[in-house]
Amino acid sequence: MAPPGGWAALLGNPSSAPSTRRNFALDTFPVSDEPACLAQWPVTSLAGHVVEAAIVSDLRRATGRFPHDKRLANLIQALNSGNKRFAGLWASAAVGAHREDRKIVDHPMVGPITVDCDTLSDGDSDLKVVILTAEPDSEDETKLRLATITGNGSSRRGQAAIERMVARWHNCVLVHTPVHASWLNQVEIFFSVVQRKVVSPNDFTDLSQVEQRLADFQHRYNATATPFHWKFTADDLDDLLARLDQHEHATTATAA
Repeated sequence: MAPPGGWAALLGNPSSAPSTRRNFALDTFPVSDEPACLAQWPVTSLAGHVVEAAIVSDLRRATGRFPHDKRLANLIQALNSGNKRFAGLWASAAVGAHREDRKIVDHPMVGPITVDCDTLSDGDSDLKVVILTAEPDSEDETKLRLATITGNGSSRRGQAAIERMVARWHNCVLVHTPVHASWLNQVEIFFSVVQRKVVSPNDFTDLSQVEQRLADFQHRYNATATPFHWKFTADDLDDLLARLDQHEHATTATAA
């Protein structure tokens, strides 16, 4: 799974690392000499001990909910045998909760960025959403915005667009979202629905009418909406990746 564009812009893209290595617990409690992979450059947590205790607590709860999960058991075994800090917290039955944290990201292009890290939890599904924000109207917010996320339109696609951006703003990082980013395409589909059914024709006399029509549409849409049917399947993705791999090998062979 590709990381969100915002994550890649701020912390680097971990997609090249094996999926088994893209694990927050392994990044926090390394069990080998391999560097952390979720962040591609140094990140300092100002609440490190609290975060460590929260991770151990999460894993302990997970073993109670999923006692027969072999991958989870193997992960905990590897952490216990390969990281003394984790083993000590696990043995002491440390408990903690994900709360606010402040991190300093040593970004290679724009310099240090201080961000607030908030973790939202869904207790029923164990889903956690991590939100990284900078203080409004601060230098850190300016730096964060310099890591720009963009789509793959013809005017901003590829390496040439990246080079144009760097030539104009030397400390700006242009990160392209995946071509088949389903999360982004679903948003674009919804916006096209709004464009066709709400704001066309554009016959509003003031902004309050626009606001009211959007609010009315939202209530109706939430009551009647059905899922979008995504036609780009996993098989289509495998086929695309195979063709890209063949093209890369052919290009390499020609260059040689």
